[in-house]
Amino acid sequence: MNGIRHFSTFCALLILPTFVSAGGKSGTNGAAFLKIGAGARPAALGEAYTAVADDANAALWNPAGLARLARPEFVGTHTQWLQGGKHDALVGAYPTSVGSFAVSAVTLSYDGLEKRTGDSDTPDGTFGSLDAAYGLAYGHTVGDRLSLGVGVSYIRQTLDSVSAGAPAGTVGALWQTPISYLTLGAAVRNIGGSIQFSEEGDPLPTTAALGAAGRFMKNRLLVSAETRWVRNETVTYGGGLEASPTIYKDAVGRLRAGYRTETQDVADASGVSLGLGVAFPRWNFDVTWAPYGVLGDTFRYAFRFVF
Repeated sequence: MNGIRHFSTFCALLILPTFVSAGGKSGTNGAAFLKIGAGARPAALGEAYTAVADDANAALWNPAGLARLARPEFVGTHTQWLQGGKHDALVGAYPTSVGSFAVSAVTLSYDGLEKRTGDSDTPDGTFGSLDAAYGLAYGHTVGDRLSLGVGVSYIRQTLDSVSAGAPAGTVGALWQTPISYLTLGAAVRNIGGSIQFSEEGDPLPTTAALGAAGRFMKNRLLVSAETRWVRNETVTYGGGLEASPTIYKDAVGRLRAGYRTETQDVADASGVSLGLGVAFPRWNFDVTWAPYGVLGDTFRYAFRFVF
């Protein structure tokens, strides 16, 4: 009962105020790259990862999941993003007797952007852009079933020779319910003020997520679903399936499919994502395809190593 009470209190104090502040408002968020789902596995599951969070990627989605790690691990992901963008994420996690710690770096870069002055149709040259978020995260167990986590990050955006930065925070909770196969998760990401290039800044895309994950067939089947509220945007949903059949001896296959509603306003976008992977006891490799309709397709490649 204490676990239920603590988890419910967390949701009431953090998720509901975020939902109320986001509802009924319109506006523009800054640092939009923070809404790009990092990691091949989370993206393949329709970004419904808040209640899964069982690897180093937890540092970026729900730091409470770090507390469940048994060994140090590293995850690196490269994404071929839209319009030639390159999105990369690196996370290292280290569990200790007093909790688990993680460091992370997420970047989105573009090269060869055309520079124009005034109404001229002739480019004056080219420039690049770099968005980055560098973070620290910590997760700790509270009792046998509840884990809590917190993260801090520094966000910096550079466009040609102009830069802006802002701090941000993340909090999360993960509860293994008395129902053995069911886990509930809650997190609020990108908590902070605004990022400002000129006199007026745009608010960070604060995101509140509430999710559930079920593990069946001796962890061979994972089902996840969640609801997300992003500041100044409508409520969105995501869900995913992951099957893990044995391929040969210690080799396990990963078959994933997901759906997310964030792409509903993009022409020809279905919101579907598909992923494949292979896992061994100490490492795994994953690939995810997530199309965005007329904007193009995205491909994520991730490598995870457990020390």
